[in-house]
Amino acid sequence: MVFIPAVNAQADNARNEALEQELEYLRNNSEILIETSHEKIIRFNTEDGYFMYGIAWRDMENPNRVYFATATEEEMESNGFFDAMSNVNSDANNISILAYSGFGNGSYAETYGNSITGGIHVYFSPDDAELAASGSVAILTIAGGAIALAAPVAGQVIGPLLVILAGCIELYYTVAKNSDDSLDINIPYVALAFMASGLPDASAFITIGTINYFFND
Repeated sequence: MVFIPAVNAQADNARNEALEQELEYLRNNSEILIETSHEKIIRFNTEDGYFMYGIAWRDMENPNRVYFATATEEEMESNGFFDAMSNVNSDANNISILAYSGFGNGSYAETYGNSITGGIHVYFSPDDAELAASGSVAILTIAGGAIALAAPVAGQVIGPLLVILAGCIELYYTVAKNSDDSLDINIPYVALAFMASGLPDASAFITIGTINYFFND
């Protein structure tokens, strides 16, 4: 296990401010189309003037796991999501989970352990990891949606958590990635608790690959 503190504070702050602005832009130019305890679909209006979609859905056979993916309008259309959304039961207010079968690249967020020693494991597939490392705010935003579905306790700190995730992926993806270019990140519940409290704690970290990233240093 490698222990790495957050790097140069001035560079960190400048990067984080830029990331926060990008996330804020996407939040202000997005619409939640569906949000239930099992799924979330967001439509983003990108700066290039076209729509991108973020989708997160629960694995009903393994409810601790929530898959996530981004999609273009063409992919939404070809996979029948628009038709499914137009036929959503107003009471259930969700698309059949079967509609998502085989969709996406296999990225997911899942919970593990207990409230003391556990946390959230986020797996980025090779394609999605490269998107995140290249600064795709859309994939990071819907990853945040999956994290919040998998562990609602993370919902109250999802904004700052996404900034931390974006920063550490940008910095360490090339050295932390798996042999197939996928990426594993573990977020301890303890770290979320310190984020929610607003109290500084030098021992709060997330793990990217085998690197412990201390984000409060």
